[in-house]
Amino acid sequence: MRGWSVALLGTGFFAGVLAGVGVVFWYQGESPPAVQDAVTGAMRPPAPHLPDAQGAVAPRHDSNSDRVLTLLREGRVEAGLNALEQFERSLDRSAHSALREDVLAEIRRWMENARLEEALRLSRAYQDRYLHDAGLLGVLADIYLQLGRAEDALLSLFEILDYPPSVAVAQTTRDRILTLQRTHAEGLSRRREFQALVEFYAWLLNLDPNNDRYRLAQAEWLAEVGEFERAEALLGEVGTARSDEAANMRARLGLIEAGIPVERQGDRLIAEVLISGRPVRMLVDTGATMSSLSLSTLRRLGARRTGRTATVVTASGVITAPVFVVDEVIVGDLTFPNHRVLGLDLEDAGVAGLLGMDVLGTTGLPRL
Repeated sequence: MRGWSVALLGTGFFAGVLAGVGVVFWYQGESPPAVQDAVTGAMRPPAPHLPDAQGAVAPRHDSNSDRVLTLLREGRVEAGLNALEQFERSLDRSAHSALREDVLAEIRRWMENARLEEALRLSRAYQDRYLHDAGLLGVLADIYLQLGRAEDALLSLFEILDYPPSVAVAQTTRDRILTLQRTHAEGLSRRREFQALVEFYAWLLNLDPNNDRYRLAQAEWLAEVGEFERAEALLGEVGTARSDEAANMRARLGLIEAGIPVERQGDRLIAEVLISGRPVRMLVDTGATMSSLSLSTLRRLGARRTGRTATVVTASGVITAPVFVVDEVIVGDLTFPNHRVLGLDLEDAGVAGLLGMDVLGTTGLPRL
């Protein structure tokens, strides 16, 4: 609901009838100009902009809005937007801003009715006239997401940050960018499109050159595809605010490149790691999503029981087991503080647990 509408509902008005003319004048503080009724010829104020039954803002039924929206609904996009521009010269800033909101609301309705391509065409034409309209850019991002075009959606959001209308809008937009970036990266990772991830973070860095999060992420995926020198060079560009993360990443790069030290026993690989300050021999299990330790080892290490259970996949199948927390797991130069592990009844006297992908996914797999 816009400010002048609230004032209209919350304040009185008076009317005077001019004798012999029958023209009614409405007075309301600083209201927008009155409009002429097409049937009676009387002057009336614009109708309030009220929420509809679903909470969405319904279009205002004044002649300006009706004219623009009718043209758009008839498919006459250029004519409708030309009318919108003409009203910019005849209406005050608040009234024209309300009219532009009506156009954006119409685009959203087209989206809800699965008219995405039409909504996209109208949005682009609108953007040609109002280049830095944050509301339009947010709508464009939503359209691109529904069309499966995540990078175009991100571009629209980054454009908002070029000219944010307020601090609150800037922060909301940054949050949306972070969520969308993570979601898109997770999808690429699930599909094991590691080179695409390298290129994705390089593209993000081009858009936001001061973002060290993107540098760290690109270094991670460069290491995944074996480009260790490029990853190391990128880490050298990370600022002091994230220097600890960069150092941790360098340690990880060393492990990935060299591989964690293991001992072969037949067809098994045994790794020795430090857990809560004590050496522990563990069976490398790339089929395990979560590492585990025998219950006797957990007692010896003073592990804390969380009271929760977890169902996970191991090389032997799907199991449910209690979850414990150990002070730390150290592999090479990498430390995993307050690490969660499963408690299992292990009968293998040669090992105290299984080293799963929760650790191996970070350290890299053993190299023989």
